[in-house]
Amino acid sequence: MQPESLYSLPLEQQIGQFFFIGLPGTELDKATRDLIAEVQPGGVIIFGRNVASPEQLRSLLDGIREMLPTPPLVGVDQEGGRVARLKAPFTEWPPMATLGRSGDAALAERFARALASEYKKGAAKAAGATTVAAIVASSITFSFAEPP
Repeated sequence: MQPESLYSLPLEQQIGQFFFIGLPGTELDKATRDLIAEVQPGGVIIFGRNVASPEQLRSLLDGIREMLPTPPLVGVDQEGGRVARLKAPFTEWPPMATLGRSGDAALAERFARALASEYKKGAAKAAGATTVAAIVASSITFSFAEPP
């Protein structure tokens, strides 16, 4: 969305652009639709409770996009190990602490490139994610996918 387009939205929708909300489940039930309609968020965060399959996730995200006047950012907290919202058939990554303990900078770089590629071109992008936060070797890295 272009900055001038943001200002063309009603004030309530402009304010909603500051919010990134979580969803209760895998479907757009009435309560979830009502929440999205009221808040008009600028983004949604995906947790494990929101994912049954890549196809289901894509359907959920497409439904959300249809409800909003601007394309939302879609975030996934995917740090690897215990913090992996996207399970198989998505790539399952090891805990980042394991990578950090290796002390191997070249390995960390290869891993970061593979992780970024997964989110830019892989299953997460196919499912509709646009923003993925992952901790890589004790620093936060954001991988921005192309809009779906």
